[in-house]
Amino acid sequence: MEILVKVKIYGFDSSLKYCMYCEMAKKLCTRKKIDFDFISVIKKADNKDGYELIPEIENELVKLLGKSELKGTTMPQIFVDGNHIGGCDDFKKFLS
Repeated sequence: MEILVKVKIYGFDSSLKYCMYCEMAKKLCTRKKIDFDFISVIKKADNKDGYELIPEIENELVKLLGKSELKGTTMPQIFVDGNHIGGCDDFKKFLS
């Protein structure tokens, strides 16, 4: 019997801001044949960084994390079946 889980990974789109841990989390899912949704928290912008936070996604993640803002929050932030697991290292431990 296959156990269906819903994995959501919130992180940086690596084409805009490379994030080793975001990439590792996605590769881990792929390697273990786990379906996942990757939600980028940033979008392309005409500023010195070349990207900015997506307000709707930022608000959604702030609410899910029970915080008042994302400032200081590391990426990725991973959820399994709606439960917050943490970052990439926490996700690795969760899967082992």
